[in-house]
Amino acid sequence: MTSSSGLESGEIDSWENEEEDDDILDIITAIFITIISTITSSGARDVNDTWSISVDRMRMIARITNGIYLQRGLIDGTIPVDELIAELLGIQSVDQMLKVDTRKVIRVFERLNGTNETFLKDLHLMITLLTQTPTVPLLAIKHSLGFPNGYRDLLTLQEDFKDPWIQEIVRTRSLSYSMAKLEKLGIALKNISGMLEVTKGEREMLSALVKNPSGFKDPLSNLVVAGLRITRNFEQALKALRALRNILFSMKHSRSLESDALAHLLDPFRHSEVLGLATQGVVSMKQVLDNKSRFQEVIPYLEVVKEEIRNSHLSQKDLSNLEALAALQTPLEAMYQSLETWRDSLTDSNSSTLNNYTTLFENAKNVTGIRLNFTEISDSLHQLIQETSNQTTREQLEDLEAVVNEMNTIGLNFSKYSKNFEETNETMQALNLFFESYESKVTVMFSLIGVGVAMFIIVFILGLCYLWRADKEIKMDEEKQKKKIKKSINGASRSNSEVSPLTAGVSSGNKTTASSSKSG
Repeated sequence: MTSSSGLESGEIDSWENEEEDDDILDIITAIFITIISTITSSGARDVNDTWSISVDRMRMIARITNGIYLQRGLIDGTIPVDELIAELLGIQSVDQMLKVDTRKVIRVFERLNGTNETFLKDLHLMITLLTQTPTVPLLAIKHSLGFPNGYRDLLTLQEDFKDPWIQEIVRTRSLSYSMAKLEKLGIALKNISGMLEVTKGEREMLSALVKNPSGFKDPLSNLVVAGLRITRNFEQALKALRALRNILFSMKHSRSLESDALAHLLDPFRHSEVLGLATQGVVSMKQVLDNKSRFQEVIPYLEVVKEEIRNSHLSQKDLSNLEALAALQTPLEAMYQSLETWRDSLTDSNSSTLNNYTTLFENAKNVTGIRLNFTEISDSLHQLIQETSNQTTREQLEDLEAVVNEMNTIGLNFSKYSKNFEETNETMQALNLFFESYESKVTVMFSLIGVGVAMFIIVFILGLCYLWRADKEIKMDEEKQKKKIKKSINGASRSNSEVSPLTAGVSSGNKTTASSSKSG
């Protein structure tokens, strides 16, 4: 590969002509979609394992409730398969992924391998034009709110059923059997996700290309190597994705006794949504509590922000965001005070009654969150860092930026969960009734089938007895007939044996004489 510039426009035109029906813009669009899909699919949602007992148990119940909804929705055909895959896999669009022609992408990267840096500038220009407007919508979680970590949470569902507390609540293993296929779905998605993974270096390079194509600094050879590897893995992922779609489509109307009994939970989508979002709310609260010391470290840096914005030349919007950040200490302290009050109010951690856990959500309504747009604040803070020349100040602001991003990831606006917190009481009651009735419903179904089978067996045995008896009577009649025939034969034999030779001769002579007389 040459590193010098000088690829003439005529060479680009000749390349386009060689593609015949393939337009170069379509090919680069395919590359762009591949890059975006790979990046989004590789990002894992954060997992925090430091739960209190109550929060952890509600997380398990939320997964099971969501599992009931998913199993029913897939069987009834009410959940769009592509939407569910996108949510659990963490990608933007299954449809756009499947439309990517990887042969085109591989061909472009292979051709890039023999060009120079000038063509890359043209590539940047085209990608810049293509990325002026988003090509894919933002991913909206709808069907998997009980699985905030996507397929990773789906893989823990069967383990949840092994928990002693869950076994007391659910009362039967039949429920876990009804959702066994969801674990296989999680395994399949895990394998596909592995095919879409990229290294940290590759992700940084691709992100730089997407964010600022004209300022891309990496050698073209690095892009080609990474692009070919990613695209070939992506090709394998597409094959696995198509196979998975077919499996999920085949689940429609694939019923069993256990799955049919799931219908006794009325409005499973609503209960899944309520409990999923409410649990996410208390999980966020617990995460904020766990990070108290980390988040309070930023308080001294807030004064630095105040000093820096006095002489800043940023826009009014950025200055407003930074002023809100500089005043963060008071709302931060109020939030932690209310969070600790909520934490200390949690009771009944050993209760095996779901209704006793409603206080976890009811008291969460009283927690004071922080209603700030931390995404915008982070962007404004980044702009402030860029215009800061003092190295010490710059490092302090960068530390503050890292914490602000963590706050943004967790989310401090707990008020958005208030409605879900209020509705958990009704959901808990519905779940409690369902778990109590599910065991009896399945048992009744099995009993009815058992009765049916028993009746069939009895009828079958009676039928066999009847056939055996009829067969025996037939055989007895045959034996009697045989004996009768044998007796007749024996009687005839005895009659023949009583005629002597002399008598036979006299009789014969008489017959001869008579015959002669008639003839004379």
